[in-house]
Amino acid sequence: AARLRQAAFTTDAPDTRAVVAIRTALAQIGLPYVWGGNGPTNGDAGFDCSGLTTFSYGSAGVPLPRTAHTQYNAGPHVPDGAPHAWKDGEIALGESSMGGLRATMRVPL
Repeated sequence: AARLRQAAFTTDAPDTRAVVAIRTALAQIGLPYVWGGNGPTNGDAGFDCSGLTTFSYGSAGVPLPRTAHTQYNAGPHVPDGAPHAWKDGEIALGESSMGGLRATMRVPL
């Protein structure tokens, strides 16, 4: 398994890995939400939010931990008070209505 490390905050434009991750995620449209789901290639009918981000970024060669909580701890954070515009492929983590963290990927419109 790839070793995960804390990523540094950057304002650089996304690279081609973001494009691959977005396209992979978009290709999953229509699959059901499955709590703890890792997708059909891993034996589940669908994904949960962090399972989809792990799968999508993994297809682009970017290892992510499996759960939203561990993704939050492994990824870069936007510094408090810093202006920030979403970039394609970025993942935002926030609280879900069920009390845990949820992952959301920025997809171009």
